[in-house]
Formats: sequence, structure tokens, C-alpha cells
Amino acid sequence: MITSIAENIGVPESGLRLLLSVLLNYPIAFGYRFLGNDTLKNLYSVITGFGLAWFCYSFDAFHSLSTIVMTWVLLRLIPNRTLSLQLSFLFNFGHLLAAYYFVSSEDKYDIDWTTAQCVLCLRLIGISFDYYDGSLPEDKKDHDQKNYGLVNLPSPLEFVGFCYFPGAFLVGPQISYRHYQNFVNGSIYKGKTPSFPTNAVLRCFGLGAVYLALSNILGPMYPLDLLTKPEYLEHSSYLYRYTIFFVVIKVSMMKYLGMWLLAEGGCIISGIGFAGWSPEGKPLWNKVTNIKPNEYETCTNLAQLVNAFNINTNDWTKRYIFKRLKFLNNRQASSFGALFFLALWHGFSVGYFLCFFLEFIDMEAEKKLQLMNTNINKTYQKYPQSVLSFAWSVVCWFVRASSFHYGLISFQLKTWSTSIAVYRALGWIGHIGPVAALVLSPVLIPLLAGKQKKQQ
Repeated sequence: MITSIAENIGVPESGLRLLLSVLLNYPIAFGYRFLGNDTLKNLYSVITGFGLAWFCYSFDAFHSLSTIVMTWVLLRLIPNRTLSLQLSFLFNFGHLLAAYYFVSSEDKYDIDWTTAQCVLCLRLIGISFDYYDGSLPEDKKDHDQKNYGLVNLPSPLEFVGFCYFPGAFLVGPQISYRHYQNFVNGSIYKGKTPSFPTNAVLRCFGLGAVYLALSNILGPMYPLDLLTKPEYLEHSSYLYRYTIFFVVIKVSMMKYLGMWLLAEGGCIISGIGFAGWSPEGKPLWNKVTNIKPNEYETCTNLAQLVNAFNINTNDWTKRYIFKRLKFLNNRQASSFGALFFLALWHGFSVGYFLCFFLEFIDMEAEKKLQLMNTNINKTYQKYPQSVLSFAWSVVCWFVRASSFHYGLISFQLKTWSTSIAVYRALGWIGHIGPVAALVLSPVLIPLLAGKQKKQQ
């Protein structure tokens, strides 16, 4: 039946199954509200989570089960937590990379069992780090290690239930075991019971549905392969090429935003999306938020974008990769290492590495531009600020949005030849701009600072 529906509406069956699984989590999530026993909740997570995995991937669902069981065995049987962490990292990341090598296509994005496995890989590595952190002396732990560290390894049922939690297994978001544990035992609410989060659920579901509808409507009009056609690459108008690239990449990202929002809605229904109480005593439901649509659409710099887009993955990377590279004693080296990890986590396609390397350059260039912006603001503060601020915000939004979408060209196209062809058609503008900012900043920053001092 699902095969027939997919053929009739013109979508891949794998994509339809994934969407249906995310939607099925809504009624599944209600079940947690009627289960008061910790054991029952964990068992419910195992049954429903694996059930969704089976529905999407059939026998390939056993890839997830085998990695979960193997990770628990490694952590349980190896007393040296440093060694167990290292083996867990190598096993899970190695398994994922092997899957990419044997399963994934080089030139297109596939929806298969590796889609859920890449999410699970981070979850298993994360809990391995947390178990390692639990063995550290209290005075050696940082804030995150105190909040997330695990003194004791969860039982097999708790461990598998955490990994298969249906609201976050297929497409995310990333959640910590500590938060899942508080959700299961009911301490998440801190003694009070909030009313059902109708508005929060409707907001996520409504926005997610809008993004997916726009993706399905505009996707056929502006497909990714439009960027690789001769009529685009050889078009005489640069404005046309720039506009089309911007729209195509914008549309291509909508499916991710829609799925993240739908997944968040299910998490809120279950209760795991609860983030605490506001000072006014109102419940907050943004604990597992992975995308903030308003901030994502309107932010004016890349630093703001990091806090609005793929939030949980960014937070996971900061906690378990960036901070763990502090032994390099260089913030830029840690940033580069974290971005290299993210590129490899997505797969072997060269487009991923082109994308994340450009992100590194963009972030470094933005730091220099912000210093120049500070001096510019001081220099021209005598002019009407409301007009200048609005105009400058529009410019910053356009530059930020262009940089973000430009970088995603290689991420979406994946191959070297297609990515380079589009970058060449756009005059390498997204590469020249940040490199020029880095090269010229040692001259411009002191110059602008000196001009500002002279005016004072």
C-alpha cells in the first residue's frame, strides 16, 4: 500500500516511510503520559523505537540494535573507562563510515538505514563520553561533565530504551541520557505537573507542515539538478545565476526544517521536550528544539545561525568534540577539528569537506568583520541610527544568507565536478569575500580604529 501511495504521489518510498514514522510518533508519544513505571517506559521506548526502525528499514534495523548492544558490552566489560571510550568511538564511527562506503551514493542524498544510524552514532558516542566523565574526580570536571557525567552504566533496558526513544531515534534531536533518565523517572517536572502543551505542539506541527508543503510545491520547480544544467551554468546574466542558486538551495533545506519541527512536536507531546519553568511559573517546552524558524530566517550573522539551526547537533559537537580538543591549545585548531569531524560524520563525499572547510573560513572572516563593524558603528554614530541600523541589518542578513546558501552548494551536490562548476558560474564570490576579509583585516581594523580615535 505504501509503495502504491509513493508511486502515485511521486515521492520515494523511503522518504514517505520516514515521514510516516515521524508522524506515527505523535500517537506513540501520548503513551508515555499513561505509563508511570520506569521499566514500562523504557520497554515502551524499545518496542516502539525498534518498531519504527523496522517499518522504515526492515532487516537493516538490526544494524542499530547490534551497535547499541555492542556499545553497552564494551562499556560494561572493559573496566578502564578511557579504553572503553576509545573503543566505543572507533567502533561506532567506524561502523558508520563503513556503512557510507558500502551503501551511500556518491552524488545524491539517500534515505536509508544510515539516516538513523548517523543520529544513533552520536548518541552512542555521547553516552560513552558521559560514562567516562563519571569516573573523573569532581574537581577535574567542567560544568558539562558535572551535568551529564554518569557514575554508573545504565542497565541494558535503560540503555536500549534511551537509544531507541522513538521521538529522537530517526531524525534526532540529540538528547542526553541524564535528560532521558529524568524524563523516564518523572523528575523532569520538579514536582509540578504542567498542562498539556497544546500551543507548543501545534506550533511545531504547523510550521513543520508548512516547510514540507513548500518543499513539495517548490522542489519540482527549483530542483537541485537545475544548478548543473548548461542553461544555468552558461546563462549570460549573473543576476539570474545568483538568484536561482539562492532559491534552489533555500528550497532544498526546507525538508530538513520541516522534519525537525515535526519531530520536536512529538517530543513535546511525550514530555521530554520540557525545559523547566519560567520565572513566572510557566512551562517551557524548548529543551529539544533543533531549529528556531524566526531566528533562522532573520539572523544577520553566522554566530546567530549556529544558535538557530541544527541546534542539538551543534551543541553535541561543542560538548564532545570541540571542548575535547582543548589539548591543542588553539581555538582555531579545535574549531577546524570539530568541523572536520562533522564533514566526515556526513560521509566521504568531497562536497561535505568543501562545505565545512568554507564554513571554517566564513566563521574566521566574520570575527574580523565584526571588529570592523564595531569601529564603523562608533565612527558613524552621529548619523540617525534607526535608518543606518536597519539598512546595515538588511546588508548583514543578505551577506549571511548568501554565505550560508553558497556553502551548502557543495553539501547538496556532493561531488567535486558539480560543486566546482556552480562555484565557477558564481564567480567564486563566496570564497573571494571571506578570504579578502581575512587578508585585509590586519590593515583595515587598525585603520578604522585610528579613524574612530581621531574623531573623538
